[in-house]
Amino acid sequence: MRLLHTSDWHLGKSLCGMRRTEEQAEFLDWLAGLVLRESVDLLLVAGDVFDTGTPGSGVQRLYYRFLCSVAESGCSVVVVAGNHDSPSLLDAPSDILGYMNVFVLGVADPEREVVSIVDGDGEVIALVGAVPYLRERDIRRSSWSDDPMDRDRALVLGIEEHYSRIFEAMEKRSESSPGVPRIAMGHLFAAGGKVKEDDGSRDLYVGGLGRVGADLFPDWLDYVALGHIHGAQIVGGRERCRYSGSPMTLGFGESGTEKSVYLVDLEGSDFSCRAVPVPSKTEVVSLKGNRHTLSEGLSELVLAGRPCLVEAVLCDDVPFSSLMEDLQSIVDGSSVDLLRVKDGTGINGNWSFDVSGGLESMTEEDVFLRRLEGVPLEQDVRDSYVAMFREILQGVMDQDEEEAMS
Repeated sequence: MRLLHTSDWHLGKSLCGMRRTEEQAEFLDWLAGLVLRESVDLLLVAGDVFDTGTPGSGVQRLYYRFLCSVAESGCSVVVVAGNHDSPSLLDAPSDILGYMNVFVLGVADPEREVVSIVDGDGEVIALVGAVPYLRERDIRRSSWSDDPMDRDRALVLGIEEHYSRIFEAMEKRSESSPGVPRIAMGHLFAAGGKVKEDDGSRDLYVGGLGRVGADLFPDWLDYVALGHIHGAQIVGGRERCRYSGSPMTLGFGESGTEKSVYLVDLEGSDFSCRAVPVPSKTEVVSLKGNRHTLSEGLSELVLAGRPCLVEAVLCDDVPFSSLMEDLQSIVDGSSVDLLRVKDGTGINGNWSFDVSGGLESMTEEDVFLRRLEGVPLEQDVRDSYVAMFREILQGVMDQDEEEAMS
């Protein structure tokens, strides 16, 4: 069996107000072509399909067009929701998509999370334990303490218990389909996973909260496809347990990082995996230095003639009046977009100026995160504020959907 593992598309995400819909469409077209060229049997999308729980109609159209294209090739698809996705929005068309061998798990439901993949003759060829991102409300018990430390331990225990139920169900179902590959999917933060500052992840449980051990996944699994962390990596030294990472550079912290998807072959006990680089016409670049270095760097990018989205970080204690205007004049009329100019010394108050976009291009979460910038908070405290905001926002969206349907 040949698998293709990808995650964290974040369709609809902009960078400093710059919309990237065209890049996202190009990626999905390329991915659909890869599925066809490599004769992929099963595509695994491990969460964060969209960047927000209220994606625009344009990016939703990209998503469904892609699913139809892949289904026509004969490849089965399993999608789980991530923390940025609306569980109910993803789940809404799941019954229809199921007829196309596209299985979407948005809302946490152990009764649905073991998916049997069948061939054209109706024979089971794989079992997938497809667990969406688990929110606290999915596993919370009335006996939980309000103490942060106790809450974190209870959260981890709840996640482990949920996955254990899925793995028990998989083992039981495999009795009637012996020898078929057994695959797990999840959108979570596993201990050992590495993240970068400003990689666009805005992780909910980074910093210790909700972090589970890699030993959560039993050794009998043939492959574990994870999402949530944006850098491709092996987890805990286990070759068969991986984050595919995001297929696009989502933040300036990933400047210069090659993005990829994983192509996995399973045949009996044999396992092979290779990273397939994702082509991109647009480069995300972070330039750091003094005025002269920044000006030279921008000039070189302009001469190269390749589309670039650029952040300029001033690392020199000099007056910065008119800096943005001077740098902008270098890129005017070129294929280089200067999106952000910021102070990298901290001496000038950590100022940051986003050149592109305004409030109309920002999501609710973008506005909230912008409000947190510059506020002196410990990382764990900041993470808890973001977690609470997302829970409240999701509750509001769920209530609006219920009212619309009533």
